[in-house]
Amino acid sequence: MTEHCICPTCGAKSVEYKFGLNKGLAIFLGKLFDANGPAKTDSLGLTYAQRTNSQKLRYWGLASQVITEETEHKRGWWEITEKGKQFVIGRIEVPRYAVTRSNVVQRLEGDPISFDSISDGYEFRGDYSDIPSCPNEGDSPFLNF
Repeated sequence: MTEHCICPTCGAKSVEYKFGLNKGLAIFLGKLFDANGPAKTDSLGLTYAQRTNSQKLRYWGLASQVITEETEHKRGWWEITEKGKQFVIGRIEVPRYAVTRSNVVQRLEGDPISFDSISDGYEFRGDYSDIPSCPNEGDSPFLNF
């Protein structure tokens, strides 16, 4: 939390929250990139914390919840945005922090960061196209998190 205030009309307390773009969110974003289209968070092999925090990627405009033809949110389904793709492949950086109030982004702040600087070596599938098969059965070029 960074700041709170009281509404003069209704007396409700309003609080600002500061969220950082971190390794768990970067891994989720990388897996969305790998999915190459809408994906259900339960099928991406994410930890509980990664699944429950996944919605925070929308604060930076890096991912969005899938919306059906009836313009309703499709529970648990997300997709990477074009901005998110550019971030994963290293073409853009984003501010490290998002500050929200009532679940609405108030501002982005902090030094710009790259996907590589927070992903701790996560490699998206594009990195594997030229890797030969592993010599030992069961070995995989994919990182396990």
